[in-house]
Amino acid sequence: MSKALLLVRTGPKSPEAEDEYNAWYDDIHIPQILAAIPAIKGAQRFRLLSAHGRAAEPAPYLAVYEIDSDDPQSAIDLLGQAMAAGDIAMSDSVVVLGSAPLYVEAGPRPTEAQSS
Repeated sequence: MSKALLLVRTGPKSPEAEDEYNAWYDDIHIPQILAAIPAIKGAQRFRLLSAHGRAAEPAPYLAVYEIDSDDPQSAIDLLGQAMAAGDIAMSDSVVVLGSAPLYVEAGPRPTEAQSS
């Protein structure tokens, strides 16, 4: 099984929507994703504490979805289908910022002895 991470940067649509946004994300969105996509084994959310580097405007929140699958992209495809079908509800309180990159576990590099 390959391990992968899907990183989703989001934030509330407005400062007034922050409580609604957090409640929706924790109580509705993440449980729906975990129920709908078996390859997604877990999710964590992080709130931005500080920004370093080149980010012009970093997202205030980051969701990290853990995927266990021989084909992580198929799990993402299923997620998109479930969202398009309305099986995973979106909230008017959320804004998705940028793309949602999918990272696959790099694993150890083979040594010369292993590759011979």
